[in-house]
Amino acid sequence: MDENFIKPSEWLSNLKLRVSYGVTGNQGIAPYQTQGGLTRTTYAWDESPAFGFRSSTLANSDLKWESTETYNIGMDFELYEGRVNVNMEAYNTNTYDLIMLRLLPITTGFNQVLENVGNTRNKGFELGVNSVNIDQNNFRWNTDLSFFLNREEIVELFNGKQDDIGNQWFIGQPIQVYYDFKKTGIWQLNEEAEAAEYAREPGQIKVLDLDESGTVNDADRMILGSRQPDFVANIANNFTFENWDLAFTTYVRWGNTIYVPHFNPASGKRYNHLALDYWTPNNPTNAHPRPDDDVQGSLQGSSQAYRDGSFIRLRQLSIGYSLPTTLNERMSVTNSRIYLSGENLWYWTKSEMSKFNMEPEWSGNAGLMPAIRTFVLGINVSF
Repeated sequence: MDENFIKPSEWLSNLKLRVSYGVTGNQGIAPYQTQGGLTRTTYAWDESPAFGFRSSTLANSDLKWESTETYNIGMDFELYEGRVNVNMEAYNTNTYDLIMLRLLPITTGFNQVLENVGNTRNKGFELGVNSVNIDQNNFRWNTDLSFFLNREEIVELFNGKQDDIGNQWFIGQPIQVYYDFKKTGIWQLNEEAEAAEYAREPGQIKVLDLDESGTVNDADRMILGSRQPDFVANIANNFTFENWDLAFTTYVRWGNTIYVPHFNPASGKRYNHLALDYWTPNNPTNAHPRPDDDVQGSLQGSSQAYRDGSFIRLRQLSIGYSLPTTLNERMSVTNSRIYLSGENLWYWTKSEMSKFNMEPEWSGNAGLMPAIRTFVLGINVSF
């Protein structure tokens, strides 16, 4: 290759291109899991109790390893004599014979079986930037940025390119999606006649009649979102001036949907509830349905528990002071630093989760998880 193929540059100090391809296998199951299993159960022989065994898991002798084929292309480069370092990578990953639990009709005697259910695809992009923004007069500021996005989709299932609604697997969608009714508001007093057509009353949840059939049924369920975010970013800034140092880290997770069961509270009085904006004749809100002690839960109540999970968090902040060398020598130590740090000091969410101090990275069916802030005052000493 001509040695002048890439001419010297004052601003570009290093450049590297990377391309890779590979296929890996993943057995992803425990030993002997393909053979099924037995569990102990109780029987009665006439009037005598006895123990016996029954099938606990369904065997699948056709189960095989899943295979993952990955294409990667990346670039690393340095700018301005190493003051800016950038690495970026794009990938395309295809997984075949994906191993997952497939739900079965309970009439078969089993509720699920481990199968090679189909093919999935993951496409994504990763970016990392390390920069020295200022370095002069005893002042230094450097920034570390990481950015990641991934697009997951089901390409094919065991029945070809057909959706499996029972397992909530849909062609062209991520593996884990939320499939439910879409809440459009609360039936109001002036909508009493229209609500009656749907067998509803004012104060109850109004959902989208997706198929415009005039009734609410399973055909009105739709994909409301996915746990997969549009992107994730982390930005860390570090400052030093003489003996002082300051650092803070900001974390962003954007575009995912979360399910928060506390926004779908049961109606019974024996449960503790959030102080939500409930509908009453004097408070015609569209936020939450009317309280009702006669029912355990609201019709289509789960539809009000989905929230936009996007958030920005100040993950960590610290400030420190390194004692002068002369003072360290008097104490017979090499280095010493006093610092104060805090974690989870502030966050902002697109939904009202921050209003109730809910953990923005949490979703599930467990108990309410508050966002906990911690502070640490400490001394680092090196001998």
